[in-house]
Amino acid sequence: MKTYLLTWNPNISPWDNIDNEIIELQEKDYTDNRWDCNNSNVKPGDLYFIIAVGGSKRKGIFCFGIVEDFLLKQESLINKDRITNRIIGKNYILLNPEKDEIIDLNYLNNHFPNQKWTPQNCGIIIKDEYANILLNNWEEHIGKYKLYKNKINNRIYLDGNPQQKLYTYYERDSKARDKCLQIKGYTCAVCEKKMVDIYGDIGKEYIHVHHIKFLSSIKKEHKIIPENDLEPVCPNCHSMLHKKIGNKYLTIPELKKIVKGNSNFV
Repeated sequence: MKTYLLTWNPNISPWDNIDNEIIELQEKDYTDNRWDCNNSNVKPGDLYFIIAVGGSKRKGIFCFGIVEDFLLKQESLINKDRITNRIIGKNYILLNPEKDEIIDLNYLNNHFPNQKWTPQNCGIIIKDEYANILLNNWEEHIGKYKLYKNKINNRIYLDGNPQQKLYTYYERDSKARDKCLQIKGYTCAVCEKKMVDIYGDIGKEYIHVHHIKFLSSIKKEHKIIPENDLEPVCPNCHSMLHKKIGNKYLTIPELKKIVKGNSNFV
């Protein structure tokens, strides 16, 4: 299962009935979706987010859905002279980017810096490592809306919850990541566990790598020193490090103290 990023530019394809579709969601829990997609590898069951870009006054993620079917070589819904692929899906969460609080583009760029959030092509893959965290953030964000509070824990939404699936992420061209793991190994810096000890062979040499200092606090390109700036962390701990507590994010030592003090921690 992969997570894809679909783009929406209101200047090219106005979504005039978005408020009606949001009302429709209250009645039947989803709305049908057809979307042009340049990627040819999408499969039924994959997840997607839709991001407002281009001419949108407020840019960011405002929609979540699941792919029902995928059609190759279709006449574009936007440009009838172009042949593209088409996602047939269901939107389960939908906000109006002009009225509602969405997951802002600046937040995405700051917290997920190695992902393209305004791509030229619609349907790029969201990196598995980021998809896990983004799904957690999305769940927390949607909880603010009365319409969706009861949907957070329903069967459909949990199919895409990062706690239900272990993703593997290897960015082989990332020399800084490789150097970090070469120096520090595959033990989580927070809970001090190795995935291989929990999951056996499928967890061997699996780990996330966390930037100790969020890139949102660094306003320019900078040099990474792996032994100082990066730490290996397991997926669960990584999600907690990216979960905002009040008006701040926990540091590794702070989260480690919480984990150690938890009576359920073994």
